[in-house]
Amino acid sequence: MHSSMLLRVGVCGNQTDFSYGFILCSRTSLLIQLSGGAARGSELRDAGLASEARLYVVSFALHVYQCETPNDRHCSNDGECAGMFHRKDSNLAESVRRVVTRKSYLIGLVVLLASGYSQYVIRGLGPVLGFLVVYGIPVLVTGLISGSTIVRKALNRMGDAARFGLGFFGGFSVLNFLASIAIIYALAVLDPTAIKLLNRPNPVLDIPPEFAWIMVWVSFLVVGPAEEYLFRGFVFGGLLSIFKDRHWLVLAFASSILFAVVHLYYAVVYGVASLIAFTDLVTFGMAMAVTYYLSGGNLLIPAIIHGAYDATGFLGVAAFAELGAILRLSMTIFGVIVGILLLIKRARKRRT
Repeated sequence: MHSSMLLRVGVCGNQTDFSYGFILCSRTSLLIQLSGGAARGSELRDAGLASEARLYVVSFALHVYQCETPNDRHCSNDGECAGMFHRKDSNLAESVRRVVTRKSYLIGLVVLLASGYSQYVIRGLGPVLGFLVVYGIPVLVTGLISGSTIVRKALNRMGDAARFGLGFFGGFSVLNFLASIAIIYALAVLDPTAIKLLNRPNPVLDIPPEFAWIMVWVSFLVVGPAEEYLFRGFVFGGLLSIFKDRHWLVLAFASSILFAVVHLYYAVVYGVASLIAFTDLVTFGMAMAVTYYLSGGNLLIPAIIHGAYDATGFLGVAAFAELGAILRLSMTIFGVIVGILLLIKRARKRRT
């Protein structure tokens, strides 16, 4: 083989598409690059190659993607799909470019954090310029790094994403409620004065009603899509690409911590009581990260849920406070119901 080659392989349980003369059994997404010489079976055993396999390559790249549906022609068992190629890329350099390197990921992360924190340092930006700095710059930079990959998967498995998104939003909302009660109890015992800090107005919602109506739309059209693209698509997706040996839930939690840390203003306003706000951010981030992962990279559903969640707060300012609280509670209850139905379906499937 005298030139670079892109191998496309479908993987479903123990089944493999042999049409490209390459045997793979894996349940995790991965990128394999081998350069020069001969790669014997003993060297490739970790990738699931046959033990006597002998492969001469100059350079090849292997990507394993999640199947769009479990009924794909490469899958015979429902739910056994571990991933496969659906693209027809023939350019190895383009394929490798889409893989986030540690250096490019760090650059994107620094730009994201610097842009987010600029709102606390640079005063008088105004709403339009402020949004361009906080969201526009990091979206542009991260888009150059891995934007095509993120956007390409943004509509994956819409039905599953909707069920996962609502179900996990409901489940993690319950977890957030229980954790918040525990934090309030701990503060009441250890530092009763900290409870009074919660009476301070939320800096994000401390705006005129007429501007709050605008922010309802901005939540759906800008904040939700941008933050999900950045924190689930780039931050979480980048961690998955770089740290393939780590469990995805650990990486989801790490990305959720970063999502919470960007909202520094809560710590400034509420002090130690901001633990409640940060718990809310982490649990919400986890719900969206799990949805993103299980749906194979869907971002539209997390963006809609995120926009709706933020919009309820602004509706409470634009109309009356009870409206926002009722809508957010309704979202949570509906999510809990969907989550319970998912658990019932999973339990029945296991029994059969």
